[in-house]
Amino acid sequence: MAVEEAVAQEALRAPRRIREVPESYFLKRPPLWVSLARAGLAVSAGLATAVWLEGWIKQKIAEDGGYVIVLGKKKDTPSEE
Repeated sequence: MAVEEAVAQEALRAPRRIREVPESYFLKRPPLWVSLARAGLAVSAGLATAVWLEGWIKQKIAEDGGYVIVLGKKKDTPSEE
């Protein structure tokens, strides 16, 4: 009798929802060489930016007379570094 009740209750339950899978799961993966090229491009762009920024900072220091500006001090006094 308990088995029949369990079967009857299971039949009355609402059906399970079907999981909606995003379409991005079914997109093709790019080839390995494309992924490596993108990673290399990102790394080289970061390095180029760092080199440019370093040169820009050196140029600004040279324009200020060779001293690094410390907040609270005058421009004509050398920094204590």
